Amino acid sequence: MKQEYQSNSSTNVHIRFEISNSNLTNSQLAHKYNISEPTVSKWKNRETFEDQSSRPHTIH
Repeated sequence: MKQEYQSNSSTNVHIRFEISNSNLTNSQLAHKYNISEPTVSKWKNRETFEDQSSRPHTIH
């Protein structure tokens, strides 16, 4: 099955997995993948790496 990625996503499942399992510092990973350090720390602390839905949770 082909992996579908969100169009606005700066990372994909494979990069997130590499970030989580890497021994590099957050700044080194941010530079390597051209993303911000808060994004790196977010993915280092996550359990799952799949994209979340971008639809609204409530409809007003």
